[in-house]
Amino acid sequence: MAKAIDAKFVRTYVTGTYNGLFGWQEFVPGEVFRYQRQIEAQQIKVYTYFEPHAGTGMDTRPVEAQIDAGLMNLPIAGVLMGGPRAGLPPEASVLGRVKARFPQAPLILGSGGRVDNIAELLQFADGVIIGTSIKKDGILWNQIDPQRAAAFVKAARG
Repeated sequence: MAKAIDAKFVRTYVTGTYNGLFGWQEFVPGEVFRYQRQIEAQQIKVYTYFEPHAGTGMDTRPVEAQIDAGLMNLPIAGVLMGGPRAGLPPEASVLGRVKARFPQAPLILGSGGRVDNIAELLQFADGVIIGTSIKKDGILWNQIDPQRAAAFVKAARG
């Protein structure tokens, strides 16, 4: 899809085995990046999660160890960090630890950015993927609420 629409990046999982809301999931980096080469899409940057969204990871190492291995061994553009599910943020202290350990790696907040927390979270994150908090009534599947979106942008800009 990203190649078809000339996207500059994708966000996805490329490594890990998870069980949870979406069932059993296994991501094999070699398969992901071989496919990227096969379709001649190496110019598309890949930002990846190292912890599951709405599930449990089978890799029991601290997230910093998983990220370290990923940055060393995979052609990823940056790290995505989300909370336990859509609409919930990761702990600010975890974002801070990850950014301190890997200052060169773009760190993107993958969920949970809200008007009341975005200023704090952007102290550590280099960017944010936003959805739930700018939707009508704060419900993921609803349409974007222009007033909520404007308030979020204002809070993010400080």
